[in-house]
Amino acid sequence: MPVAAGGLNLQTGTAAPERTNGSAATRAPSIDCELVGCSLRLEELEEDWRELWSWLPDATPFQSPDWLLPWWKHYGEGQLFSFALWDGARLVGLAPLQIFRSAVDPTRRLFLLGTGNSDYLDVLFHPAWRGACGNALMAEIGKRSDCWDVCSFQRLRRGSPLLDDIVEHDAWRVEEGEQVPCVAIDLHHLGHGSVMLRRSQSYARKLQGVHPYSFEEASAATLDDFSDALERLHQQRWREESCRGALSTARDRSFHRMVARQFLKAGMLMFYGIRMARRLIAVIYGFRVRDAVYSYLSGFDLEYARKSVGAITIGHAVQRAIESGHQVFDFLQGREKYKYTWGARDQACFVRGIVKE
Repeated sequence: MPVAAGGLNLQTGTAAPERTNGSAATRAPSIDCELVGCSLRLEELEEDWRELWSWLPDATPFQSPDWLLPWWKHYGEGQLFSFALWDGARLVGLAPLQIFRSAVDPTRRLFLLGTGNSDYLDVLFHPAWRGACGNALMAEIGKRSDCWDVCSFQRLRRGSPLLDDIVEHDAWRVEEGEQVPCVAIDLHHLGHGSVMLRRSQSYARKLQGVHPYSFEEASAATLDDFSDALERLHQQRWREESCRGALSTARDRSFHRMVARQFLKAGMLMFYGIRMARRLIAVIYGFRVRDAVYSYLSGFDLEYARKSVGAITIGHAVQRAIESGHQVFDFLQGREKYKYTWGARDQACFVRGIVKE
């Protein structure tokens, strides 16, 4: 899996090709497919990319430029092998891909950017151009099949364009499988989650009676303080279990600080904390995108574990999501027991592989 920063480029930066005017409403979609092989060109696409991502109602934080541009900067290794799909001057599709080869395995694997620490992955295709984009992308991948050995498209949700039927190809074998699901609460039908919400509020009142505290939300002024607390508290928990946490390296910490700044600027950061005597003792970090809240990481001071500060923090985040009109609270990948006590249900994720015969 991609693990190191830096990368080699297939091509130098080039300007986007000239495109013709026209509307998909008056003619069949016509797609220009641009190979994006350098970081500079990927960054140049940010404005068009963000517009496309913002238009798609089911796109998650993990397909946004606010996540993937920092991801490539921190974790990208190998060859950037992305495709921008244009109809005239309009970006109607983006397939953020890379070719990765590990030091111990010579197999050249074609991955979606974000593979490894992103809970949902996918291409971005405008619905009006979905079929045309899919055909154009697979044609380009096939045309450049001497550059890769295996395609491994992971963390795909039901309905992903990458799970659509692929035109039969004599030289390819298509494989599919399920991966560890994400686990999410339907906020309109909490089920047992309503019991947990009331219980967390009871825990909160009891804690307030013994150790006065306040809930806070990260701001531009306090973001570094919140990030410091997340790194300290998250890693404390994992060290206790003799495991590596998600923030165990300087690269991980730098990546999430950059992502947090980007999402805060966009008004989509979910970062709450419990402050007690001027010190954050629990935090929960994630993203608010359209009708869903995505809970990515959390941590709490183990000294207060018996006071259920973890449940208190989740309860606060869930309550705020309900009050804000969100429909889903997504705990993301993993089947930890506590998620199901909140009434969460599995959200299937799939992998599609394309292997050259």
